[in-house]
Amino acid sequence: MLSNSPELDAVSALAPEISAQSDAIEAARRVPRKIIEKLRRAGVFSMTVLEAHGGSERDVLDTMAVIEALSHADAAVGWCAMIYLTTATATYSLPPDWVGTVLGAGSPCAIIAGSAQPNGRARRVDGGLQVSGHWSWGSGVHHCDYICGGALIEGESKGAKPHILFFQPEQLTLYDNWNPSGLKGTGSVDFSADNAFVPEGRWTVLGGSPRQSSRLLARLPYFGMFASCVACVPLGIARRAIDDFCELALTRVPTGGKRALFESSIVQLDVGRAEALLASARHHLFGAMGQVWDKLASGARPDIDDLRSLRLAASQTAISCAEAADIVYHAAGGAAPLPEHPLQRHFRDIHTATQHAMVGRSLLQRSAAARLLDLKAGEAGL
Repeated sequence: MLSNSPELDAVSALAPEISAQSDAIEAARRVPRKIIEKLRRAGVFSMTVLEAHGGSERDVLDTMAVIEALSHADAAVGWCAMIYLTTATATYSLPPDWVGTVLGAGSPCAIIAGSAQPNGRARRVDGGLQVSGHWSWGSGVHHCDYICGGALIEGESKGAKPHILFFQPEQLTLYDNWNPSGLKGTGSVDFSADNAFVPEGRWTVLGGSPRQSSRLLARLPYFGMFASCVACVPLGIARRAIDDFCELALTRVPTGGKRALFESSIVQLDVGRAEALLASARHHLFGAMGQVWDKLASGARPDIDDLRSLRLAASQTAISCAEAADIVYHAAGGAAPLPEHPLQRHFRDIHTATQHAMVGRSLLQRSAAARLLDLKAGEAGL
């Protein structure tokens, strides 16, 4: 780990308790409130909140390491933490009159999640907006103090940017409709609003509202940060998959065989391949983010190639981690798909995580690799 933050120490201490509840988390299809509150009290969800607003304002690499460690303990817990930590950055653009109210809704700091998809329709009324809409993918919303939803405002010109509205949970209806193949414990349910009132200013405009702080975290490109944090979930899952496989390999003797799996040279090669994929992916992701962070710290602004490189690292990390998990899943043979072995859950979880748009394969086409091909084509006169 690159981080030595107190939050990472707290996560390490809680990890055995979290891992012991993985089966129960998946069965319930949401993370228990007790775990969420322990992480909240440990300051985990305050890491991306600015110090001026009561947070710890940690280095982004510290935040990424905590998401990775939580995902190693349990993928659903890691995913929800990732969502809370990245959504909290929306408060950087809230009007000053609302920041304290929103973040002060929970102690020691509010938990915020939701969906930026512009599935809501809002109309202006005295003192704010009246909003109706239906959103999907509400990861972790059961534990939120505020829930965000994207909306377009009636009467605004075509192509207007969505507003990200901050709803109080009691203004929304949550649906019990989350039952996917992987990341079952994230509770990523649909939610809706029916003529909910959002007072004036309790929103930001996606890509339009200026950030209200010049602090380092507030200057970090949002989508680059979001993609990098999403990629840390597969990092943690892949690490856990390799660890669990190695434990299995010490004792499992394949049917018809005489030696434990770990004695097989093919299995040893598989573990080496998986470990190399994981290590190189982590180095790539943390290195790319470290370069952007250092550039910001020096007072410079990341350019388009920096951002493309960061998105390339995030997408390739997710792909490489899934490949590493696949290698050990197949190496485990008939034990892997059995419900009593965690490898089947790691396989399902990591292939669900890699479907997120922030780390999808299409991002490779818009990354530094695509830029390189454009440059080469230009040099060749194509």
